[in-house]
Amino acid sequence: MNTFVTVATFNYAHETVIPKAKLESEGILCFVKDELSMYLQPFFSLTNGGIKLQVTQDDEEDALKILKDAGYLND
Repeated sequence: MNTFVTVATFNYAHETVIPKAKLESEGILCFVKDELSMYLQPFFSLTNGGIKLQVTQDDEEDALKILKDAGYLND
């Protein structure tokens, strides 16, 4: 069973599309958690830590490097 870990958080669902596509194009399995809660309760998402881009624990290091190189994460 794969354990998912959060590699990035976003305030709005549309912000996850390109980083998720970038990871998937590199062969990394990823999942967007709490995306739909933003549509149901917009302010709940902010108090819940935002919308989370998650990858498997095995891919965490590679995903972080890809997102940093692409400019989606700061050091």
